[in-house]
Amino acid sequence: MSTNSSSTKKQFLQIRTPLGVAVYPKLDTPRKWSDLLGRSVDDIEGKLEISVAFDAAPAEKLKGQILDWAKAQGLKKEASLKNVPWKDEVDKVSGDDTGRILFKFTNYGTNRDGSLKRIPHWNAAATKVLNADFKLTSGSEIKVAGSADYYVKGANSGIRLIIDAVQVLKYVEREERNPGFEAAAGYEGEEDVFARDEESNGSTSTDF
Repeated sequence: MSTNSSSTKKQFLQIRTPLGVAVYPKLDTPRKWSDLLGRSVDDIEGKLEISVAFDAAPAEKLKGQILDWAKAQGLKKEASLKNVPWKDEVDKVSGDDTGRILFKFTNYGTNRDGSLKRIPHWNAAATKVLNADFKLTSGSEIKVAGSADYYVKGANSGIRLIIDAVQVLKYVEREERNPGFEAAAGYEGEEDVFARDEESNGSTSTDF
């Protein structure tokens, strides 16, 4: 990790994280919180974001490096920080601490010219992933390249982490989630029922 060399410019901490696990990555489409819906929605004015879960030891080391840098930038007391981009991970089912720490990284959803921002992805061989449809999944093992920014807005000081690129060391296939259906007696085949209906009737109905 390093800062830039100019003392006249704001200094950012360059970050290369240890290996972590992607948690709810939203790096393909910018998202913005909707108070009306009570959830985040696709919005060009929103941000790209990802949380990364690290085991306690590497997480504390990364946190310490960031706080040391912030103190060098003028942070007098860690307790004065109102916003930090890390928190203990809690199991959503049991409510228990998992022992991991989540670090949240964000970036603007658009470039200065208004075009959608694309976060570059690299594979384990350090080769850029060129598939434009590639979507990172929760559970994938990754490293993040980015930077830390320390800010003060009146009494509201904090640290934000900016994501610039991702290296995917292990990709986890996306799973189709069962919306709550239960097993019952009946059809158990896997053939394409739409193709079967078309063969039987000579056409496919579009009435729903």
